[in-house]
Amino acid sequence: MTSAASSSSGGRSLIYIWDVQSGARRSIISYHKGAVQSLAFSRDDLLFLSVGDFTDPGLALWSSKDFQLVCSVSMSGPIHDAAFSPSAASHMACVGSQGVHFCLIQSQGHNVDLNVKSVAAPAEVGDVELTALCYHMDSFLFTSTNKGHVCAWDITTLSCLMVWEADDGEIGVLLCRGNRLLTGSKAHRLRLWDVEALQGSETKGNICSVDRGTKMVLEQELTLDGMLVSAAFDISMEMGIVGTTAGTLWYINWSDNSNIRLVSGHQNKVNDVVFSFDESHFATCSEDGSVRVWLTSSYELVVQFQVLNQACGCVCWSPSSKNSSCLAAGYSDGTVRIFRLASTEMERKLHPLHVAVTAIQYSASGDVIISAGENGLVAVSSSLDGATVHVIRDHKGSIVSSIQCVNKQGGGETWLAVSADRRVSVWASDWSKEKCELLDWLSFPAPANFKGDSLPPSLAAFYPADPSVVVYTGYGAEKELSFYSLTKKQIVKKISLPHWATCMSLSSKNQLLAVGSKERVLKLIRTDSGRFQDFSLHSDSLQTCHFSPTGTLLFSVAFDEVMLWEVHSL
Repeated sequence: MTSAASSSSGGRSLIYIWDVQSGARRSIISYHKGAVQSLAFSRDDLLFLSVGDFTDPGLALWSSKDFQLVCSVSMSGPIHDAAFSPSAASHMACVGSQGVHFCLIQSQGHNVDLNVKSVAAPAEVGDVELTALCYHMDSFLFTSTNKGHVCAWDITTLSCLMVWEADDGEIGVLLCRGNRLLTGSKAHRLRLWDVEALQGSETKGNICSVDRGTKMVLEQELTLDGMLVSAAFDISMEMGIVGTTAGTLWYINWSDNSNIRLVSGHQNKVNDVVFSFDESHFATCSEDGSVRVWLTSSYELVVQFQVLNQACGCVCWSPSSKNSSCLAAGYSDGTVRIFRLASTEMERKLHPLHVAVTAIQYSASGDVIISAGENGLVAVSSSLDGATVHVIRDHKGSIVSSIQCVNKQGGGETWLAVSADRRVSVWASDWSKEKCELLDWLSFPAPANFKGDSLPPSLAAFYPADPSVVVYTGYGAEKELSFYSLTKKQIVKKISLPHWATCMSLSSKNQLLAVGSKERVLKLIRTDSGRFQDFSLHSDSLQTCHFSPTGTLLFSVAFDEVMLWEVHSL
């Protein structure tokens, strides 16, 4: 299996070769200067093709045996889709802004050439771009346009046989099985066509006729929740899976005209993702105002809580000592909402702040909810009646980015808050006795001038191996992690970082620490030895990472891209 991603250093795109059975990465290759637009394997799996985007429109043909570049061809315009012939291993085609390109792979000894014959889109469809393609039987090729046409081509004569208006919007998905053709459009429509009539068509020179549905029969149609971007069906085209730009996977069964939403992702930036204490579920929240709860074992969406016209900035689970089926979420209007998983309803709405909530956490006992706003105020609210029992103003004027609570030996608990001005407050609390005292106030110095678009966030957390130590990273004289001892009142250890950290999480297992960066790198570090390993699979800057309570799993988030990792010791 192959996959592609842009290079984190701004260089050529990377193509990853994977062993499907073991899941191991076998090789990394690169050729295209821009992003990789498409990947396809030949019928015999001996070759695979990669297609560059509009910045570097070209085709690269690779050997599947040793992953070496066999040949390459530059194209005159952007290529949108490509496919090998299902019947002839030496034939393939691609489509784009300049029409359809029929390609023939010619071999002489060790030399391989790609002979390309380009044919413009039929004049009858006007000024269009060809957006997708698929082969039909051994003799025909279907292509779609950005204006909703489908063109049928004779691959022997390289001529267009027929055109019909299959939709009124751009068609980005084409899939053919036997005499059934699937089209998926920007207008959210999925259509199934009977194309058996094509078998009796004959080429008439270079002229094709525009058929408005008199020959191609529309069998069935569905409207889904977004533009269709992918589809995979069985050989009879009865059952399949389709994906949309709404981040949803749908199961489609044409035989009983049913559809089931299997996976539904966020349509906007994911701001937070956290595990429940028993790790059976995880919750995500987004700029689109939704909080979604998923099963960890199957990634199945269990329930979605939606708040209109508000962004959800943070979410947390109630501790296991209480009821882990409750979670609290902070919103851009300063409200905190408590949801109960069992009833799938909002249990209580709190309004402890008048600005966007930027951090939220249940106390270790579950008696209170601590929330912080973008103005630096920290509110302590009762989880029973929602009343605000305490407001802490020590961070006023600076955004609070994180709150963490842990149990303290001898009773009570310790918690911290960290703000964008590189300050960390550490507190000792016993909420049953309404006690909350400042233990320490940490301030980390930094140069006055920062060379960059925006300052990296200030991040802090208790060290799981020794909760009397606070781990901090943020803008400073050096890119580093600082380990501050609350008992010794000094920094006891530092670990250098290659990039400013944008997120951080500490594992309860094997003294592991994860940091993410704007460079799209997730770094796993052993805090005792400094040994590390980098993972560069994200396509955007990392903004959030969270270990599971046992430390065996790790989430990382880059905009709307969420990855779940299985963690092994370094």
